[in-house]
Amino acid sequence: MLAAGALIVTAFLGAHVLSIVALSVALIGIYAAITVFWTLPPSFLSGTAAAAGIALINSIANLGGFFGPYIMGWAKSATGDYSLGFLVLAGGLVVTAAMVLAMSRAMAPRVAPQQA
Repeated sequence: MLAAGALIVTAFLGAHVLSIVALSVALIGIYAAITVFWTLPPSFLSGTAAAAGIALINSIANLGGFFGPYIMGWAKSATGDYSLGFLVLAGGLVVTAAMVLAMSRAMAPRVAPQQA
């Protein structure tokens, strides 16, 4: 969410020195999340399913690496600046964070209420 917030700030700053600072904060958020993110598949999958989960994540990431520059180029040509592209990237980060939070809540162990 730190990265998404920083990308939103970058979208509204435009070409300014502070936008470099906001982009740096976005990268800090992204790289901090990566280390925790890769521990998720083995935490609820085992054996070959964990390997398949990691492969699926890697495949989706490769598609993002392919389509990301096209989305930024389309946003630049459609609006004349990169603000829309940053907002689209921030939206993707928010959706990803919501999915991880929903998945973690769904997998949380449920404790039965104790009877007195």
